[in-house]
Amino acid sequence: MKRILTFVLCMCLGPAAIADIEIVTIEFKPEQREEVIRIVEAVESLCAEAFDTDFSTFDDGARLELHMQYRDYERVDRELNNGEFRRAWTFTNPRVMQSHIALQPPVEPTVLYESGLPLQTKVQIAEEAVSLCMYRALANKADQPDWLDGGLIGRLACDAIRASGDMGPIEDEPWSAREIILVERLFEDMPDYNLDTLFEDVEKDINASRLNAVRSAFVGWLREIGAFETVMRESRGIGSSEDRNDKYRALTLGAIGDAGVENPDQAFKDWVLAFEPKWNQVYRSLETNGDAWFHCAFDSTNSVCWNSQKLGRGNWELSGSLRIFEGDKSQMNVLLGKSDTGYLSVALGPTFGVTVFHRQYQDNDKSKWVRLIHEDMKTFELEDWVDFKISKRRDRLMIKINRERPVVLDVKDIDLTGEWGLGCQNNSAGLWKGVVFED
Repeated sequence: MKRILTFVLCMCLGPAAIADIEIVTIEFKPEQREEVIRIVEAVESLCAEAFDTDFSTFDDGARLELHMQYRDYERVDRELNNGEFRRAWTFTNPRVMQSHIALQPPVEPTVLYESGLPLQTKVQIAEEAVSLCMYRALANKADQPDWLDGGLIGRLACDAIRASGDMGPIEDEPWSAREIILVERLFEDMPDYNLDTLFEDVEKDINASRLNAVRSAFVGWLREIGAFETVMRESRGIGSSEDRNDKYRALTLGAIGDAGVENPDQAFKDWVLAFEPKWNQVYRSLETNGDAWFHCAFDSTNSVCWNSQKLGRGNWELSGSLRIFEGDKSQMNVLLGKSDTGYLSVALGPTFGVTVFHRQYQDNDKSKWVRLIHEDMKTFELEDWVDFKISKRRDRLMIKINRERPVVLDVKDIDLTGEWGLGCQNNSAGLWKGVVFED
């Protein structure tokens, strides 16, 4: 079931916002500056309606700066926060009304100029812009419960990026699809989790990713059922009293009831479970919005993203094109048949051609990589579009690059019935295009 927030669609048709936040992008080209401006304008437009605030009347020197080099971000963090957000790569300091974001994942300038900012950076820009808007519009932001504060930042940021055209539908984009999966798993692992648990800001036994995801989803649900405006309007009168959390809880449950929802706990869970996420992104960052999918990875880990489609036991074919950018490393991967026993990784790169690895899971929660086959490919060139076709016919796997002779592998003893996915080696970046699975 597709769910697109009506509020966002209406916003797309509304008047353009005036970005009064000062935007600083010293090391970036004008194209990247325009990307930042577009995101901040979308955030301000969304927040202006959500918080009933005209940001064009503010003159408080609000500023958002994007840093290409992490070391520059780290220096500012030391100056403003004594290094408190060194590991976060992003922060907003309300004392000076400044937001600072480090480019993430770091990519080569030539890649950046051609493919644009990574989606993870766009999300961080949007989240800090939302935070700036909240500090400016909501006098009681510091007294908000964590579930509302975090939920507003997470949900409004992604909705603004989606409204600006930089992110696909919730279920189709790996970033937001992953958050739906995190909430689903929270419900599975904690069957008794309900709204009272959320309102109490219980963090024990809930990791930060799941906590952020469920808060963001809850605010999205409030907007979907028509309770959001009441919560935001009435919560402005809640100050720093000791019973403020109880007041927020009563206000929110009252607004949900007024929206005609009789069983809020079940209704919220049903809303989340109705989504059908297409991707499960374990390590970021893959973007699937648009004709060419940008894929990049941090220097410390490979990016891994699984599709919800399963290969099955019959014959199938997975095809498309890829283009690998020059960088410290240049490798992308097609992942095949995720199961309890492991999966295959078809490594593709201009310096080596095709190498197939079998990742085998062990009983001791460890795994080992076994190289099955390797073939050099003469037509695999860096920066060029390369066609690939991977097909299974009975017990044979055939990998074809451009028009070269196929690489053939016996897979009769390997379970390839599970999901397929896409990977990007650490410190690599590239594009996927026209990726299609057919059984």
